[in-house]
Amino acid sequence: MKNKSIIIFSAVIVVVIAGFFALNTFLKDTVVNEEESATVAETPEQTPEELVVPTQAGGDNVFVEKVSLDKDGFVAIYRTQEDGTPGKLIGVTKLLPSGVRENFLMNIDEVVNEGDVLFAELYVDNGDGVFDAQSDNPFVKDGEPIMVKFNIVSEGALEDEVKL
Repeated sequence: MKNKSIIIFSAVIVVVIAGFFALNTFLKDTVVNEEESATVAETPEQTPEELVVPTQAGGDNVFVEKVSLDKDGFVAIYRTQEDGTPGKLIGVTKLLPSGVRENFLMNIDEVVNEGDVLFAELYVDNGDGVFDAQSDNPFVKDGEPIMVKFNIVSEGALEDEVKL
C-alpha cells in the first residue's frame, strides 16, 4: 500500500512539474510574439514624428516621455525668451535613430528651476550624426516645426515622475 501511495504521489508531482514547464513555454512564446509585433509597428515607414515632453521638476536634465522619428534626428531644448518664443539652446540629445524612444532623461547645460518655461524641438540629422541648428532642419508636421512648450513646476522629483 505504501509503495502504491509513493508511486501515485510521484506521478502527481511529475504531472505538476510538466504542467509548469508547459505553462512557462506558452507564456514565453506569447511574450516573444508580442515583442516581435511591437518591433514591426516601429518600422520607419509606420512611425509618424511625435514629441511628448510633460510638465516636470527642475534640475539639470529633461524627461522626454516619447520621441517618434521616421528619420535619424535630435531633440533640442531651448529656454523661452521674454516674448514667449524659443531662445537660447541649452541641451540636445545624441543622435537618435529612427523609431520610437520612450521615457528617457537628457542632460542640459543649465539648471532649470520652478517657473521656467522651455521648448523641445525635433530636428532631422543632415547625415553627419552631429547636431547643428544651422544645417539640421526641424521636423515639420502640417507646415509647422514639431515643437513642445513645457513648464518646470518644482525642484526635485514630482509625485508621479520617475527619474531614470
